Amino acid sequence: MSRPRTAPAASVAVLLSLSSCGAPPRAPAQSAPIVEARWQDVFDVAPELLLVIRPNALRASGLYGPLLRRVQELARERSRVVAATRAMDAIEDADEVLFGLYSLGGDGADADDFAAAVLGVRADIDPATLVDSDGHPLWTAGPVGPVRELVHERDEQGLPMDASLFELPGRTWIIAAGRARARAREALARPRGRPDPVPMAADALAMVRVDGPSLSSRVPALHPPSPLAPIGRGLQWVSLELATDAHSPVQALLVYSSPGAAAAAESAARDAVEAVRRRKPEGFAWIGDATVGRPSAGAAVVLSAPLPSTFLVPLLRASGSKAPSASPP
Repeated sequence: MSRPRTAPAASVAVLLSLSSCGAPPRAPAQSAPIVEARWQDVFDVAPELLLVIRPNALRASGLYGPLLRRVQELARERSRVVAATRAMDAIEDADEVLFGLYSLGGDGADADDFAAAVLGVRADIDPATLVDSDGHPLWTAGPVGPVRELVHERDEQGLPMDASLFELPGRTWIIAAGRARARAREALARPRGRPDPVPMAADALAMVRVDGPSLSSRVPALHPPSPLAPIGRGLQWVSLELATDAHSPVQALLVYSSPGAAAAAESAARDAVEAVRRRKPEGFAWIGDATVGRPSAGAAVVLSAPLPSTFLVPLLRASGSKAPSASPP
């Protein structure tokens, strides 16, 4: 005869039997989702000025085509990195370009603290094959990382330069210089799947966003005791979009820290528009046609005004186009 089990041993046997037969199977451990590097991660730190342009759409516009060329010229004049690496040449056939400048008032090294995202680069262009007018490579192999990085370490005079081009999937390039290069490396090495830094209308040709505190600190008219001071108080950022139709009004969106600050800014803006409407100052009379509103009484103010002829005429002359009529056809 077999030896009878003791009570504790029998209990353990029963529990093991129940756990193996009746308990549901344990779900397999799931690993954390892999987040791929995206250009949005590079703009985690908001630049003082962010310019977004759609080169293909701008170039196709007989009115705004010269604007694209002027933007390229200004970038080359301001930044030796842009000039030395021909960074703006990469945007010729791109679908969309974001250019973030991190120092509005700086010059020298500060002017070269920027990051640019070029979306929709031509598929047949390898950045490593780009050369300057003397046949020298513009970009050479850089540090090994999660994405391909090319560097440009010297300008034409042999002076040190810290610029990098990061090649991302989806025909996307990131060009970063100055302190922005280290931030870009860090962001692309540890991506977090950030959203687009600035939503933009599908039919817009270009948009510019300026950091509110930076703008307010540099515009004396936004300081007390100026009647425009409420417009600068609590201002977080300002954005303007350029529509395809020249007759469409230009809209400026001013975002504030609170609904109260937005309400005070709205009142000051209305008073300013009314004053211009009465006095009609030369060169600024078009401001009198602006409208001021606050969407859903939130922490934002919208200013809408027709594109002034003082802006249109130089573009029209440069493009050889005819001046548009005063009202839409």
